[in-house]
This record gives sequence, structure tokens and C-alpha cells, in this order.
Amino acid sequence: MREPIVYDAIVVGAGAAGIAAARTLRSRGASVLVLEAMDRIGGRIYTDPSLAIPFDHGAQFFSQATSLNTLVPIARELGVPTLSADTVPQTFVDLDSGDEVLPVDFVTTHVSATVALLEAGAAITSGAVPDASALDVVTAAGLGDAPYIRLSYQFLMTVIDGGTPGVQSTADLYGFTKFAPMPFLYPFNDSLYLPEGYGTFLNVLAEDLQIEVDAPVRSIAYDDDVVVVATDDATYAAQTVIVTASTGVLASGAIEFSPPLPDAVTAAIAGLPMGNVYKMMLEFNGAPFNDDGTARTGPMNNIVPLVNHPTPAFTVNYFSEQYPEAGTYVVVTAEGPETLEYEALGPDATATTVMLPILERVFPGATAAFTGRCIATAWGTNPFTCGGLSYATPGNADARVRLAAPVDDVIWFAGEALSVHSHGQVHGAWQSGVLAAYGALAAIIRLQSTASPA
Repeated sequence: MREPIVYDAIVVGAGAAGIAAARTLRSRGASVLVLEAMDRIGGRIYTDPSLAIPFDHGAQFFSQATSLNTLVPIARELGVPTLSADTVPQTFVDLDSGDEVLPVDFVTTHVSATVALLEAGAAITSGAVPDASALDVVTAAGLGDAPYIRLSYQFLMTVIDGGTPGVQSTADLYGFTKFAPMPFLYPFNDSLYLPEGYGTFLNVLAEDLQIEVDAPVRSIAYDDDVVVVATDDATYAAQTVIVTASTGVLASGAIEFSPPLPDAVTAAIAGLPMGNVYKMMLEFNGAPFNDDGTARTGPMNNIVPLVNHPTPAFTVNYFSEQYPEAGTYVVVTAEGPETLEYEALGPDATATTVMLPILERVFPGATAAFTGRCIATAWGTNPFTCGGLSYATPGNADARVRLAAPVDDVIWFAGEALSVHSHGQVHGAWQSGVLAAYGALAAIIRLQSTASPA
């Protein structure tokens, strides 16, 4: 009987972290198998081609492009087209009148809240004061009832981490926010759209990797000479394993570890729960979002209702210049607990009862122009993601670092949840996969050297 294959490494999950880990391992000559629970690769990075313009269910642009994003030079080498987000205006609108308004009060509040969080974050990370929730920091700064403070919470917290102010660690928020300390003022070209889709780009990076889809990992046993990884249909063996499942999946117990993971690891996972994000793309006839009255699709524009509560934001005329023959589309993004309600309603009901009424107040005629075609995300209710992105609870900002420590020198974790400065970002997940791969490679060398005869 033929002996079963023992891989140098098995990677659990074919998202950005898993692809990065597998590419790194293979580039150093290691044998590696990737097991993906879903029926496709990409994880939370997925470009949907079902409508005329590619729709990214997950990330749709390179962020921190001028500082921390190691995927940008790879994309440039491959000739991947990008579009600077600086070219797309941010327009605030009053829902009562439907008119564009200058968000003076909101920006004043937002700057004040940002400064308060940055000052508190610096003090916390220096050890001068203990970590606190973002809500406690903002309230202590006298901004609890400032104009549009709840909208500011959305831009400061749920967009970045998915957390809400009462449960969001200020130290964790500081790790990201200090790279963009002023509202809407990023370094030039720091955010770059990918008109062909982020998922499309990621698929290119996964080419030639050995990936099995529809293979959810159910158990990982690591108390023997090899690590045994079991799916519904097969069992595999490896010297090391890199687990890139989200912290939500890990916390759910969907993967059984034998022996159980150390208490320090489970505590780190518990300290990094998942927030959620919701995205939808709607198709329209004609040019209802063109203010000049012509039948020509207008320029892309980010529309933000100026309200004192979390709100969906609308990117109208989505990639109209990049896909001039495709028609008219709107991409909606929303964050926070209400996104689970949108998922429960389903795309059609959410479009007609939530999104179109808002659009209609700003662009009369939008409802009549809607074709009825739309697609939407469901990260929160997907058992293979259990949310959109991770956040740290107060006192657990260091959980991202703690989770990066290997277990018995054979199990590594990777994913956006392990990134201190780029959590919730694709490049944060990618870099964590690279680092985990190098750790696994070092362990493989040690294992092989001890197994070799003297």
C-alpha cells in the first residue's frame, strides 16, 4: 500500500493570508496543500461577475498604499489597473432637502473625536493609562453629545474595525488610525480602487497553488509526529499547519483542535470578535444620477447622508468611466450591527425597503429606474466567515500579537486579525500569511534536521 503524503505544510483557508502563506512556502521549496471551506478561493475577497461591472463583496481598493501595503508593488509589476480614490468626490447630502451640504459641524466633531482617540491611544500604548473603550474616551472628552457624533463613530470605528464604540479598544483603534490621523485626508494616492476587482487580482496570485475547495476543515490533531487535518471527505498529514480561518470561525468551534488550544490562544481569539460589513450593488436603467440632465452616465461619486446615526453610503455611477457600456450601477456600503438585519431581509427586500428610499430622497426617479437586479454580501451569516472584519475589545489590543505565537511549533495562525496596523485590510492579512509561512519554514527545517540520521 502506498504511504500517505505528508506535506511540509497544510494551509487552512484560501483567502489573502492563505494564498500568501502558500506562495511563500512554495517559493522556498516546501510542499504545501491549501484546504478551502467554500466553493471558491479568496475568502472575504471575492469579485462577483454576475452583473455587467465586477462587484467586490469584500475589499475594493488598496488602502495604506503609500506606506504599509506590500501588495501594491506586486500589482504594479503585473500591470493591474488602479484608480486613485482621490479622483472620486465625497458628497454629503441632507435627506430632507436632498441637497448637497457642507458638513462643517460633522467635520468639527470628527476632528475632535479623532484627536481625543489619538491622544488617548498614545497614552495607552506608552503605558501611562490603561486601555479603555472608544466610547469612554470620547465621552470623557466631552463629545458624547457633539453634533453627528454617531456618524463619526461609524467613520472612526465600524469602517476600520467593525466594532462599536462601547466595545472597541482605543489602543487597537490607535494602531490603525495613527496612519491616517485626519478625517478624509490621506496621503495622495493612499487609496487605490481596483476596477477589475480585488478578487480578480487575488485569483491571479493563487494560480498554480494546490488548492482544494469545498473542503471545510473539521479537526486538527497535533499531538503526534505529524499533524492530522480532517475534512468531511478526507484526512491529510503535514509537519506544520497554518490556520487562516477568521476569529469568528475559530471562536465558533467549527474546527476541533486535539489537544485543545492553550488557554492563552483561546483568550486571544475571544479578545478579537468579528464586526460586520454589508455591501450591495444595484443596477439602474438610464442615468438617474447625472445632474446635467443628459442620458449619459455621470461621474462616480460617494454620497454620504448627513445624519446623526450610522448610515449606508452610496457610490453612484460606479466605475462609469471604466465601463462606459455597462450601464448604471450603485454600490452601497454599511457597517455595524444593523448589517445583520440587512442580511436577514435578503438583497431584494433590503434594496426596496432600505436603500432605494434613501436614494430616492437625493435622486428622485431612482426607484423607477431600478431594474430589480442586485447582489449583496452575507459575511455575518456565512458560517465560513462569521463576520466581515475583526476588532479588539478593551484590554485586548495585544491579542493580535499573542495570536501570532505558534502552538507547539507546529500550528500558526494568520489573517487580518493578526495585523497590528492593518487589521481589517487585505494587505494586513497577506503580510501575516507571509510571516506565518516563514515561521513554519523554520520549524520544518528544525523538524527535518532532528529526524535526519546522525
